[in-house]
Amino acid sequence: MATLTLGRNCPIPWRRIKVPFPEICEQAERRENETAFALQCRLSYLFDKYMDQIYTFDFDFEDPHSQLQLLMSARDALLGFQTHMNECCPMPTSTTSISIPSAAACLLYTSFYMSMILIHRPFLGVSHTDTVRRVAFRTMTTAANASTKVLRNLMHHHSPESVSKMPFPLVHHVLTTAVSHLINATSSDDRMRRTAANGLRTCLKALELLRETWQGRASRTIAAIQELANRWHIVSALPINFSEPLVDQVAHTGNELRHGQDDFAFQGLGK
Repeated sequence: MATLTLGRNCPIPWRRIKVPFPEICEQAERRENETAFALQCRLSYLFDKYMDQIYTFDFDFEDPHSQLQLLMSARDALLGFQTHMNECCPMPTSTTSISIPSAAACLLYTSFYMSMILIHRPFLGVSHTDTVRRVAFRTMTTAANASTKVLRNLMHHHSPESVSKMPFPLVHHVLTTAVSHLINATSSDDRMRRTAANGLRTCLKALELLRETWQGRASRTIAAIQELANRWHIVSALPINFSEPLVDQVAHTGNELRHGQDDFAFQGLGK
């Protein structure tokens, strides 16, 4: 988990991992934070297992049938995990719910939706059939919207100070969600563009809070979102206070974010 959290690839081939997962108990017997941690361990394993295969250098050279089989295996594993996650650590569906989600649960859910987005991202390419691309795009859109709802819940139920002190992987979760909204903001569908703009507003609000603690990382992420909006000519989708023209920081920001997991934002996900 530490390796994944620090933004590095897993140095241990997933087939060799023999460490047992923490047991997941009933909520009455275990605190929500402990349950969220146990689930995060399982999610980290699935994420590493399939990401190691989907993001290998030779993935693009495999036959389309093998690629599709890998995608379906990853989807089935993640959707099965989601069912288990919803049972053991349920998330309120709206900000009006009387149930208050813990910060740990919010981090778990945004991590799950980030995993869904990244697992499907390579299947947006032109080398795949229209059906596969549509499934990948629809899944990423659904995951981004769900992640945005979790962020709204987090900011509604927790103080700005608490949100600002969330673990720094949340910055990357927000970036992944924001890039999906940026893609949708290029759509010709008015409703999709409005939903994307609302999602970007939530993401940037969360990043502003996170910048209080993770100043450098969050600031670079905000600049990356602005750069992509400028590159794809969709600055109008950003809140007015983030729509000013970028100057010298763009190149520096782009170079820094190309290292580590944040390079997801610079892999040609455009229109």
